[in-house]
Amino acid sequence: MKKTIRNIVKNALFKDYSITLIFSGVNAVLGFLMFKLVFHEFGEDGFFRFSILKRYIGFVLPIVILGLGVSLPKSISKNLQDDAGHKSFLLSAMFWSCVLPLVALGIFALIPETISQLFWNAHSEMDVSLSLAFFLYLLSLVMSAMNYGFYRGKSAFTLANFIEFINLSLIPIACIFLFSNLVDAMLAVAGALLIFNIILFVKIVDFNSFSKPSFRASSKELLAFGLPRLPGDIAYYFLMAAPAFVALKFYSLELSGIVSFGISLLAITQIILQPIGVISLSRAVDLIHSENKQQLINETWGTLKIMMGISILMLVVEIVFVDLFIELYFDKSFLKYTFIFRYMLLAVPALTLFYSLRGVLDAFYHKPVMGNIATGASIFFILSSVVIYFLGYSITATVIAYVVSLYILGGLCFIYTLKAFKK
Repeated sequence: MKKTIRNIVKNALFKDYSITLIFSGVNAVLGFLMFKLVFHEFGEDGFFRFSILKRYIGFVLPIVILGLGVSLPKSISKNLQDDAGHKSFLLSAMFWSCVLPLVALGIFALIPETISQLFWNAHSEMDVSLSLAFFLYLLSLVMSAMNYGFYRGKSAFTLANFIEFINLSLIPIACIFLFSNLVDAMLAVAGALLIFNIILFVKIVDFNSFSKPSFRASSKELLAFGLPRLPGDIAYYFLMAAPAFVALKFYSLELSGIVSFGISLLAITQIILQPIGVISLSRAVDLIHSENKQQLINETWGTLKIMMGISILMLVVEIVFVDLFIELYFDKSFLKYTFIFRYMLLAVPALTLFYSLRGVLDAFYHKPVMGNIATGASIFFILSSVVIYFLGYSITATVIAYVVSLYILGGLCFIYTLKAFKK
């Protein structure tokens, strides 16, 4: 065990993980400050709407990306010396990932009130404007994800993380400070992100070397890997957004906002865990390509043991101090919801399994195994939520069903990893 840990610390994985961990920690802390700032600047209604909007983005973004968030860095990682090929991959990925957001924006322009009713159960002028902000924000995040994926695939993690810091923290917080209402702030965020990512994209890509054959070839490779994973991406990110949607439709806007923030509380866990998923895909592809499977097995299990220990410690600390956190973060009126937050935090070990193993599974399996896992967990949650609602149980039962679904997700990841390593 000690030897495995020493090997992990010495190799490139630990260096990349440490850099990504620092940036992820900063983004997570600033993300929570952003929620606090929204609550302070725009009141409870603005906070609830912002929380729900973030959940909607978390669900829709992976759908419109078409699985390219994984296939782009994976394709680049396979041949790190082919710089021209990398730029061709980015150009193709950016084109295909922007198609659906632009189509969705066009549909919204035709039926804005209908879309707003679907999103907010209302279609006032503010609801329509906030829905417009959603679609522009979505497009900007798609571009951001492709630029980030390009540098991630090249293993330029410092630059990739700095770009993500600008997109996820710096620009949004600046815009929320500068504008007096939620709608204007979100429109400004979307506009600033679009400008930044268009400039970055143009700076990376060499349009003079564009050719239809290379575009077709790179598109074919990216979509061949990404599209089969799309159902799984839909299932997983639906799982991360579904509690908010269920709470909005079955209970109230207020409870939906609280549940959405409860999911965001799990971002504290992601400070430690998400960098593993970011790095492990590129690392696993490299080790599998070099036929060094045993080293991958040793690194995976060694890292998982460390992460599980850290996550259990985090779980204890979060549950003990959640009351104090909520009182300091909001005010005493929110303490009535701490039971929801405590239940949701019980999912921390399950997310540890998921974030630690998903990159390895994506590297091992050409078939969308992660998609099947996420689909199963999502079906369980939806069926459970419908039964709970018609039986007349409270939001508490729905939250518990959600936690169980995350344990199904993490448990199946562990089982499929065992199968992969035994092949």
